[in-house]
Formats: sequence, C-alpha cells, structure tokens
Amino acid sequence: MTDESPLRIALAIGSLRRGGAETQLVGLARELHLMGHHVEVFLLAERGPLQEVLDEFAIPATCVGMTGWHRRGSVFRAIWHNMGEFRRLCMLLAAVKRGRFDVMHAFLFHTYVTLVPWAWAIRIPVRIAARRGLHTNLPKAWVVMPLSRVSTAAATAVVANSAPVAEDANLNEDVPWTKLHVIRNGLDLASSLARPEIDPPIGLFVANLIDYKGHLDLIEALRLLEPDVRGRVLIRCIGEGPMREAITAALNASDLQDRVLLEGGRPALPHYGDVQYALLTSHQEGLPNAIMEAMAAGLPVVATDVGGCRELVEDGVTGLLLPPRDPESLAKALTRIIGDVEFRVEAGRRGRERAESFTWRINVQSHLELYRAQLGRHRS
Repeated sequence: MTDESPLRIALAIGSLRRGGAETQLVGLARELHLMGHHVEVFLLAERGPLQEVLDEFAIPATCVGMTGWHRRGSVFRAIWHNMGEFRRLCMLLAAVKRGRFDVMHAFLFHTYVTLVPWAWAIRIPVRIAARRGLHTNLPKAWVVMPLSRVSTAAATAVVANSAPVAEDANLNEDVPWTKLHVIRNGLDLASSLARPEIDPPIGLFVANLIDYKGHLDLIEALRLLEPDVRGRVLIRCIGEGPMREAITAALNASDLQDRVLLEGGRPALPHYGDVQYALLTSHQEGLPNAIMEAMAAGLPVVATDVGGCRELVEDGVTGLLLPPRDPESLAKALTRIIGDVEFRVEAGRRGRERAESFTWRINVQSHLELYRAQLGRHRS
C-alpha cells in the first residue's frame, strides 16, 4: 500500500441521532468516502435521522441495537437481558473483524472503551479514541476511569476537538501528550448569509434541552433585562430533551413564553436569514458545532467562556463571551447584542471570516495525515 492508496476506515459511535459528535462523524464519513476511501460506520445502540446522509452516499452502517447492561426486574430477567446484550456485542465485534480495517476511529466514551481495545486485539493498525468534551461529561461510575485508561493504552492516538479538551484529557484522564492530537471540527460554509442588521433582532439557540446547556440561566437573564429591552427579545430554541418540562414551567412562571420559543428537535435548522444573532449558554462544551455553524452564516454569537468556545468567539470581535452560570453578565450581553446593530453586523462579518478556517477540507486532511502517519509508524 502506497501513501496515496485508499484506506479502509471504520468509524464508530452509539447512534446517529442529531448531536455534535454524530454530525462530525457523518461529515467525516461523507468526505472520506468522496475522496475514494472505503468507510463503514458501526453503531452500538440505534440509527437516527443522520442515517439519511450515509444512505445518500451508500456508506454501509451496521447497528446492533444495544440498550445497556443493567439489572431490570428479577435476577432471571436481568440475566436474560444481559445475555442478549452480550450476543449483540459479539455480533458487532465480529462485523468489525470481518472488515479488515486499517483504521478504527471511535467517538464518545461507550464506543471507544468497547471498540478501541477490540481493535488492538484483532490488530487493526491505527486505533483512534475521539474526545469531544470534558471529563465531566463521562458517565458517573467507579469503572469509568479504569476503562478510559485501558482504552487509552490500546489507542495509537487520542483526538481532541479543541485545546481545552486535550488539556482536560491529559490532566483528568492521564492521556499522555505523546498520544494527544487536536483536530477541530469541520463544517460546511453556508451558501447564503444571515442578515444581522434587521431590527428587532431574533436570536437562535441551538442546543438539546439538557441541564448543562443553561436554558434556565437564559430565562433568569431575561427576567433581569430592562422592560424596554425585554420587549424586543425573541429567541428561537431548536432542540429537544429531558429539561423541556422544567424550562416550560420556568418560562410560564416568568411570563416569557412568548419571548422564548421552544421549537423542538427540527429535522433541519431554520434559515439563518431569519435570525440575527446566536446564543449558547452552556456550563461545559468541547468545540460546539452550533457556534461554528452560526459564525459560518455570518451571525454574531453570545456564548459562555467554556471549553473551546474561546477558540471560536473572540470577545468584542466576533461576538461576546461571558462566564457560565452568570445571568447578570448574560443580561448585559443580550442588552448589547439586541441594541447595537453596527456591532451585530461587524461581528457577523468577522465571524464568517473566522469560520473559513474550519472547513471540512481542513478537517479531513488533518485526519488523513494522522491516519497515514500512524500507519507508517506501525509498518516501520
């Protein structure tokens, strides 16, 4: 095999539901496929709406439908359930072995602790564990860190999507710097740009309705706004999740249900020309796709300074950065972004320029360089 020969690449994750890691895996699969490499996707749990992208490009996807190891009901029922899980796991492992891959690239905890050690056992030369967020996102169990260390030992490389994620993996999971590589997320540049000059502006908040995304912080910040500013607020929230009931209750209690619209997990984002700025109020992040996509459309961004957000948003230049869990600072940022049209236009323009350094071409080239370097080291 020459340095330019097509590679056989396995990409693995839990599901193809809409999410940051899932979007990145599907984009990487698509681009590698278009470059002539053989790509297969392996799913531990379930398919999802992003399966449509793989189907469009005829990229094979194997899903075994695992639901997790647990005790449910009687001991006998738990044993029966776990026997089924073991059978499905064996089916997945056998499918990976049959593929005779050059690369196993596993995304998210449950996948990389399962498939990276297996890839080592069956002698797949390049074994990548992808870190998409901080260690605080890992499952809360005493076995987590031992499993993480086994996976790291079996991996030839660990890819983080931002410098803060790499630093966190080194400090809190003991991943050696010799194995860590930072490859930032890829994105498709929007062909049509937003119009941040429109007044009154509409905000866009793309995030699953889960606690650490900070929706309740946003509601508290809106309560702190001056009445004339609050009257100009309209924010569209795209996403779904277990916090919907609590968020709805908080909106109703604050009489803000007409100011913040929970539009659910839509099959596609609204046209960026319909909104004038983007929001992300998370307590923790890796490198958020939502921010990257908003900047690519020419939107200014209001975001909390967590994880890799500062690698995207330059405070006062492409948007506004503020501390997490700080409704007062968020209220001040909203007041500015809503009231300062010139700032919205200039920050959106600079954000678009910044987003041009995060294309899929750059992302895929970086991955291929890593794969081939690891493969060359294996052969030498």
